[in-house]
Amino acid sequence: MKEQKPGLILSLGNELFGKILYESAHVYYKDHDIVKPPMIHFDRFVHQNQPEHKTYLDHILYTIPKEPVNWQYFKFPSTYIGSQGVFDAYSWLYRTSSKHTGLADTDGIWLNLEFNNLLMENLISEQRTLFRKTHKIGET
Repeated sequence: MKEQKPGLILSLGNELFGKILYESAHVYYKDHDIVKPPMIHFDRFVHQNQPEHKTYLDHILYTIPKEPVNWQYFKFPSTYIGSQGVFDAYSWLYRTSSKHTGLADTDGIWLNLEFNNLLMENLISEQRTLFRKTHKIGET
């Protein structure tokens, strides 16, 4: 077997390009006597990935903590790594809420993995109402 230096194959944010890259690499490594490096996709969301994508893609890193809606209850192997803008927005929403202020501190924020979208929508709605009231803006 040939000696190989460690590495990985990574695509950034373009699912179509990533799929072409990963499928090509998968065929190359399958046809050659070389160990295939990890294949990782980096994007904003983790969504629209099916179980069969695991044949060529190992993991997804994503920055927006919105869980996929999938009627088959499949979530691709993935890790939420966050981004500063999302962290700042969530942290501010938590700190301005009397019920959720303990969910954010200087070290991080807590995310409800099951109901995060619903919680955020409620916090955003509260802030919209408060902003409209403070600035005397009607609902329309």
